[in-house]
Amino acid sequence: TRSGVSTAVFSIDGSGSADTVLSLHSADSDGSIDTAVKIEAATGREARIELTHGETGYTLGADGSTNRFSLHRTDVTSAVVSVDGSGSSDTSLTVHSVASQGNRDTSVNVEAATGQSARLQLSEGTDAFSLENDGSGDVFAVKRGSSSVLSADARGRVVSGSGARVGGDAHVEGAMRASRAGVSSLDVLSTAQNASGEAFVLSKHGSTALTVDGSGSMSVESVHVSQGAVIEGAVTVRDDGNGATLVLQEGDDSYTLRNDGDGDVLSVTRSGVST
Repeated sequence: TRSGVSTAVFSIDGSGSADTVLSLHSADSDGSIDTAVKIEAATGREARIELTHGETGYTLGADGSTNRFSLHRTDVTSAVVSVDGSGSSDTSLTVHSVASQGNRDTSVNVEAATGQSARLQLSEGTDAFSLENDGSGDVFAVKRGSSSVLSADARGRVVSGSGARVGGDAHVEGAMRASRAGVSSLDVLSTAQNASGEAFVLSKHGSTALTVDGSGSMSVESVHVSQGAVIEGAVTVRDDGNGATLVLQEGDDSYTLRNDGDGDVLSVTRSGVST
């Protein structure tokens, strides 16, 4: 105790009937002064606290030779976690593997309460991206601020927040669905088996619109080819109920090639001309 102070500054309880406790008490009656424990080592040496049970435990240390703060296991020479923020190098927090043979995984777990979000945030100034497991919607999301950039639900469906751009080669296994808000029409890109083997299929609401087989041959039910598009290989236009039709359009002007199955006639017509 200190003279003039009613409470103990420092106390030890080691009676054996309860936990052994060393306490440092605040001697400030109105709570306006901090209380701290300071461990000061010589320059270049380590100041540390060891928490052990039996022969094993953990050590918290500030290494003066490397300017790193680290968490060690007392039975392992390398650090489990280290923090480097000396100012002369990049600030880093590292989780180290302590398995000498390299046969153990190393991981960082962020656990949230049920229905809440577990989040890893990467900030630069006021700009921040985060990786988030949104427990309220069972969705994994990449966010910028509070806006979702990319998300994937429990069924594996991936949604881009404002359109996706893929550089280089993209490989999609299974079906890929492209949709736009406010538009009920959905196009599905997929691979399927047909008579000639593996084929690329473009379908609309389950009805095939375009098929490209392994030989490069294209079969068209209903498709619009934009300006500048180039089609190489054989093109087959199937009957839509009014004869197999190929329309070549420029602005409002168009020519139509039609194979009229009823009359075995091939006709070429021009828009605005009745014959």
